[in-house]
Amino acid sequence: MLFLDAILAQDPEAHVAAETAVYTGSVHVFGEISTTAYVDINRVVRDTIAEIGYTNTEYGFSAETVGVHPSLVEQSLILLKGSMKHLRYEEILKKIRWI
Repeated sequence: MLFLDAILAQDPEAHVAAETAVYTGSVHVFGEISTTAYVDINRVVRDTIAEIGYTNTEYGFSAETVGVHPSLVEQSLILLKGSMKHLRYEEILKKIRWI
């Protein structure tokens, strides 16, 4: 399961603008997110890596030894508003719980 799938399973109204970058021994998940969900990104990343078969350190990339570096921040109001053009401003603020 990808981390976006895990988030949407808990919060179908979530807004995610995120990327994943992979390099030998390292996975970086970064971007902006607006959600009420809690997802253990480290676990989701490791489970996904194991699921596709990288379970041996001899491969140079292993689910249990890879460094997982999540860097997700709250989605900016500008991006969020752009993804909710069909809503009025007050509805947007309520969705992100600022009112």
